Amino acid sequence: EAKVEKNWQKVYEYAEAALNIDSSSIEAKNLMYEAKKQIKQEKLNKALSAARQAKAEKNWQKVYEHAWAVSQIDNNNSEAQDLLREAEPTLEIIATVDGRRVTAKVTIDGVQSDTIQVIKNFHANKQYEIALRYQNGDDVYVNNINLTCNWGKRKTITVELHRPKITITLSNGVKVEMVLVEPGSFTMSKKDGENMYSEVEHTKTLTKPFYIGKYEVTQAQYQAVMGKNPSIFKGDNRPVEYVSWYDAREFCEKMNKYAPPGWQFTLPTETQWEYAARGGNKSRGYKYSGGNDLDSVGWYHGNSGRTTHVVGRKIPNELGLYDMSGNVYEWCLDNWQGKSNNTTAEFTRAYIGYVELDRVIRGGCWLSGALECRSAYRNYLDPSFSRIDSWYGFRLALVQAE
Repeated sequence: EAKVEKNWQKVYEYAEAALNIDSSSIEAKNLMYEAKKQIKQEKLNKALSAARQAKAEKNWQKVYEHAWAVSQIDNNNSEAQDLLREAEPTLEIIATVDGRRVTAKVTIDGVQSDTIQVIKNFHANKQYEIALRYQNGDDVYVNNINLTCNWGKRKTITVELHRPKITITLSNGVKVEMVLVEPGSFTMSKKDGENMYSEVEHTKTLTKPFYIGKYEVTQAQYQAVMGKNPSIFKGDNRPVEYVSWYDAREFCEKMNKYAPPGWQFTLPTETQWEYAARGGNKSRGYKYSGGNDLDSVGWYHGNSGRTTHVVGRKIPNELGLYDMSGNVYEWCLDNWQGKSNNTTAEFTRAYIGYVELDRVIRGGCWLSGALECRSAYRNYLDPSFSRIDSWYGFRLALVQAE
């Protein structure tokens, strides 16, 4: 009866039940074989019909998915093979440096090709890690992207490449090293067992690359730009301290004469600071910046001897940044928000006169306890405050100009 109705799934089920009663039944075996064959054909026809409909709608991703399903049923189906070839996802990457097209090398999931052409052999809905690299003399430019294959036929994307590091030489020969931080998402105010009320765990996304100082701004750098050194604990390679938020902002403004075209110096936003402190997209989830052992990564009350120290003497974090836990507190660009999930990830602000709203400080200092040196720890201070003690310094950020 099920066969007459061409209900092949029921035919299969009833024939299977008959074989459970009488395993020697030839008729039941034949019905099972016929039903299995028909069920396979129905699935093939359904997938093939869907592929044809998707082609009529020019939905090439769906064409590829349905034709792939057909090929899994019948690898010799010529129509499915033709559809797969027609709808195969291909990717053209246009690599640029400062808006100028360049020929770069590409590595996809660890496999390197010579130069970027049109890349094939993508599989629908699979995620790929793509690394781009271009070298012009001694200058190297890179970018890494994650891409999920959710397209059909040809897709063209433009990827801007950036220097992994920028080194700027100031007027006195002192160098400023900036490290590229690639965009990505992370857990801000991640729970670590010691979170304060203002530290609300949430996901933040940074959409633009930026650079951040490899070290805290040193006294030699500050002297070269500002013509003075307000620090209590003197030393060219110690972090500058005794500086207000306004002092730090003035330093950034004066640094802009060294900024590459299309970029500007500023203080990092609170989100940028924590993302960088946690290692950006290379983060290993440490409690402090660079590790879970504070003595190894930072200067705090337990090891500082009640003084600042030369930058770069502790273990760096995953991005190669030093002293983001301890040594001196670091001013951020933001006005204070009572809870971290109310912060704005990316923004710039004009350098204007005094506005007495509290600003964010991060990272802890040479006199801080371990609690204050956590990557999640956040606090605030009057932006003009600097002349009471030597806790406060800052770190440069370099962002795309708006």
